[in-house]
Amino acid sequence: MRRGLLSPLWLLGPGTVLMALMLGSCAKVDYEEETVTQTFEDPTVFEVDCATLTLTSFSTSDNGSGTGSVETMATGGTPPFAHEWADSTGAIVGLTSTVLNLPTGLYTVDVTDSLGCSVSDTVEVELELSLEGEVIILFVTSNSPTAAELMLDCDTPILNVPSVLTVQPGMSEIPIAFPENTIEISLTYSWSCGNEPIQGPTIGVSGENGNPVGGAFVPIAIGC
Repeated sequence: MRRGLLSPLWLLGPGTVLMALMLGSCAKVDYEEETVTQTFEDPTVFEVDCATLTLTSFSTSDNGSGTGSVETMATGGTPPFAHEWADSTGAIVGLTSTVLNLPTGLYTVDVTDSLGCSVSDTVEVELELSLEGEVIILFVTSNSPTAAELMLDCDTPILNVPSVLTVQPGMSEIPIAFPENTIEISLTYSWSCGNEPIQGPTIGVSGENGNPVGGAFVPIAIGC
């Protein structure tokens, strides 16, 4: 019988065939699971030193007609900077580094840089009169929540302001000029907050010892 043509293993002899069969039946492959551990480093934490943000602020005086201004310059910190100016009542008066056309009073600025650091500063717009004649100061306190109209009536001509003024909430200083060497005036005022005018008292102002009235302070309180 011709067997060699049926299986190449048979050509190696019976013993070899047996060994091959034994190896084929006993072979075992073990697979080990590979665990990959990836370690992530903690994110970097940047500390912001807000103490480097400082302000230098300036103001120019008001001549009695709302001509004052305020300005602030930020150093340190991280630009860009956001600005917010507020007056003594908390009302916002500007959102830039410089604000113009302000009346006499205190103004506070809050500056915030791009990293969230904030710093504040307060400056005063002072009253500097350059009016001729005798000047008195109306010190007006208004508890109205909105602007009110103040009407003035005087037996002596007023040289520098109209007879109807707009007064903002809070305190205002309004210079009133009269002819030179005026020694006595009689001033009547009223006010309105969009309704019927409310009449105030008549105020008499006279210079001390016969001197002119210039330099007198006259307090006025209005409310709606």
